[in-house]
Amino acid sequence: MTMRGKLSLLIIVLALNIVAVTLLAQPTYSSTHFDVYDKAGAGLAYAQSIANALESGYSSLTGAGASLAPPCSGTKYNVTIVSLSGEGGEVRSSFFYDPSTGRITKACISYILMATGLSGSTLNHIAYHEMVHVAQASYYQYISVVSSYPWYVEANAEGVSSALSGVCGWEPWYFSYSLYTANPYSYSDGNTQSYAYGAFFYWLIKSGTASVPDTLSGSFSGSTTNSDWVNSNYVSFLLALTKGIGICGKTYYPNYQTATLTGNSWTASLSLDGLSAAYYKITLPAPGTVAITATGNVKSNLQLSQPFYVSNSSLILAIVNPSTSSTTSEVTVTYSPPLMARVIGGVYKPLSGTLTLQLSITYANQPVTGTVTVNGQSVQASNGQATVTFSNVAWGSFHIDVSYGSDTYSFDLALNKPTLSWVTQTPLYLTGNGYGSIVLSINNPSQVAIETNVAAISPMNGSTAVLAFQNPNMTVTFPPGQSTLQFSFNVNGFVSQGDGYIYIYTGPNDKLSTSFQVKPATISILSASYDTSMDKTNIQVAVQPAGITQSIDIKGTSGSLQVKLSTYTVGTLAFSIPSPNVVLQASPQIVAPLWFTASLQATLTVSGQCPSFPVDYRIQLKINSTDMGGKVFKCSETASLSNTLNLTKTTADTYTLVANNNPAWATKVRIWLPKIQVSLKKWTVTDNGSNVVLQVSVSGPHRYLVLGRIVSNESFEVSYYLPVGNKTLVLDTGFEKMEINMPPIVLKVYAPEIVLRPYLVNYSLSINTNATVKARIKILLNGTTIGEALFDTEKNISTVKLTTVPNAPGAYVLRGEAWFARNETIFLYVSINGVKVSADRFRLLGTNTTITAYLFIYPRIPASINLTIAGCGLYTFKKVPANSTISLGFTEPCTLTVKAQVLNYTDQATVHWDLLNLYLAGPLGYMGAEPVIGNGTVRAEARFSNGTLVPGKVTVNGE
Repeated sequence: MTMRGKLSLLIIVLALNIVAVTLLAQPTYSSTHFDVYDKAGAGLAYAQSIANALESGYSSLTGAGASLAPPCSGTKYNVTIVSLSGEGGEVRSSFFYDPSTGRITKACISYILMATGLSGSTLNHIAYHEMVHVAQASYYQYISVVSSYPWYVEANAEGVSSALSGVCGWEPWYFSYSLYTANPYSYSDGNTQSYAYGAFFYWLIKSGTASVPDTLSGSFSGSTTNSDWVNSNYVSFLLALTKGIGICGKTYYPNYQTATLTGNSWTASLSLDGLSAAYYKITLPAPGTVAITATGNVKSNLQLSQPFYVSNSSLILAIVNPSTSSTTSEVTVTYSPPLMARVIGGVYKPLSGTLTLQLSITYANQPVTGTVTVNGQSVQASNGQATVTFSNVAWGSFHIDVSYGSDTYSFDLALNKPTLSWVTQTPLYLTGNGYGSIVLSINNPSQVAIETNVAAISPMNGSTAVLAFQNPNMTVTFPPGQSTLQFSFNVNGFVSQGDGYIYIYTGPNDKLSTSFQVKPATISILSASYDTSMDKTNIQVAVQPAGITQSIDIKGTSGSLQVKLSTYTVGTLAFSIPSPNVVLQASPQIVAPLWFTASLQATLTVSGQCPSFPVDYRIQLKINSTDMGGKVFKCSETASLSNTLNLTKTTADTYTLVANNNPAWATKVRIWLPKIQVSLKKWTVTDNGSNVVLQVSVSGPHRYLVLGRIVSNESFEVSYYLPVGNKTLVLDTGFEKMEINMPPIVLKVYAPEIVLRPYLVNYSLSINTNATVKARIKILLNGTTIGEALFDTEKNISTVKLTTVPNAPGAYVLRGEAWFARNETIFLYVSINGVKVSADRFRLLGTNTTITAYLFIYPRIPASINLTIAGCGLYTFKKVPANSTISLGFTEPCTLTVKAQVLNYTDQATVHWDLLNLYLAGPLGYMGAEPVIGNGTVRAEARFSNGTLVPGKVTVNGE
């Protein structure tokens, strides 16, 4: 195969436009998916054959489930027939990608070039090859893989096209080049070897290991050239090569190295390139069990480090390097014959000369079940295990022949006498109440256990044994390796010096023996030390004549001392020392809200008589779990400890202090709470809040922690800042909470009730308070800020006088406000034309008159008039709404004057209440009580009760 397909790349950054390919105006031949242009004069028939071959590849790929990159323009792929040197075809792919990530955002096919002179299977194979390149373009994810053009680009196109078309190309060259010994990543671009690696992708598809879409997505969707999917599957391919693979109807094999096992093992040192393999044909002596080991990170077609059975006498072995880096490995093949037997257990009894063995028997690495012969005895094996017993067996080497079928396996079993050594230290120093164990270490060098008799012989005190053994004669079994032999004993009343013996019988007339010595001993107490923290006494004792000093710990201050040496107890001794005593005295020092300190004095003594030997007491005191310290003192001494304790305060007033959780070591301490009085010394109000100075007085029998100060019957000042809006200071002393309120601040805004236009409005703001005010009052006229007033009551600035001129006549709300106070007043800014009082001049007694006070004001807005009412026993000043009326009446004759005033405008009216008497003027006489009037005009008079003529008209009967 001399002609190849080739992939040509046009890489375009995302921001660029695709470069157009100049083609002939009209295609020479057009099929469903391809427009074929003939630029080499190949003719219409040739153009049609090119289109048909490409359509076949298109259908085969899409039918296999692969996706294809679309044409860059139009709906059909542009195919041009040209003269190509050494190439059968070429695909120009274009890629758009994001420069910041390298990720491909779009791929398309610019054009396909096909060479002249192609026909038959060659044309079909090349057409399929180029269409695989078209498919590859749709699977690339990163531009770095495209630009590096790794080996598997052409290998994939070649292998997939051969598998789909049935026409093989460069695949057989894989074996000609022995590419299984090379790292495929050492090839790239259009190397011939890259095409030959197509054998790998051909095998993936034909073996069913991967589908066509699997090979495309697995190879090209990664972000790096080194593809884990490709590498993993290529290792599987190298292992599959071990027994050859079929390519287009022919089986191809790698080159095998040969080796023959002349002994039981064979070793080879390998140096493997990345992703490469070595293959061996190994000849074995015969069928049998094989174990293969290999150092380094390698894989094999056969089990590594696990024995397996080989039924013939040859092996085919592959060693594969799964890494892309080169490696070395040492491979060892070990051979064992098919029949194997070994001892897995057993017992040898030297007194009777019998040997019982448990054997493990395998054939072809499988457990044997059936009849086997062991030293001529027929024995039944079950699941690979058999038990056999031999007689008249002596110490030494014992030969064993195991036969199964036509095979025999022989081995020797060593039976060696045990050896012994002493674990227990000798001589044994004992008192009359001693007891314990004599212990020896037994070493059994044989593969099987040894069962025999043992004996312990006591020293004698006349005819009496010094030691009474629980089991002086025993039958014991010593397992292979190290074990112990133990004889338990106790002293039989009185100890005298003498020798004893231990026997291990190794035959009817043979034994191992060792001796030991017993010596009488005395135990004396040298000293004692009691530690309260552990409630433990440490006693130093002396054992004579051994000259040994021993340290013994017991719980508490009395008990039984067991003086031990090695594996036995020399003897026991009663022990007791007097107990320590602690007396506590405590007094409060500083009392805080949540805790208090107490001065503690602890007196340490001993209750009872001291023994003859020296005794130390180590007392570590904990008072209510607080470590107070420790003291060491002797039995006849008195010691003391003092410390200050920090204790948690609760609601209780009496607290119990206990040393070391011992109720006998306790005392009580009484706590008195402080009396706290708080008075306000100064409250300063500012624009930003309040600065408060308090006088705090604390009294009580202790020192107290109050507001961060340690005080005792004293007073102090504290200062606080309150933010704007807070008028109450909550003082938490810890012992109690108190509230201190800001002194009331009364703000008064004053302005004349009425101001005549266009004069200035004179107004003032005043503050009345016990606090110190150093702040600004904002002044608002009808809600609009017109200024501010600065107060400093500490400098006697408690009233501020100001002026303003409204823009127009009307009623105005003048308000002063701050975060701590607020007040407002209303004034009228108007023009006045006068006032008038309207009222009747005369009213009869018992009737009311209506009095109206008129105010002539501009603009006409509600206003007030000051009325002064004097007379008729009244003198009243009142403010009434302008143009309003009042009604008054009296029952006694009187005169009432009503005066109205607004600013300098005044008016008044006078009203008289009296009786009204009518008289006829000049009557001629009277007839009885009736007057006699002359003919003509009748004249009448109206007079008040004092006879005064009424100065006005009088209406009589409506006239």
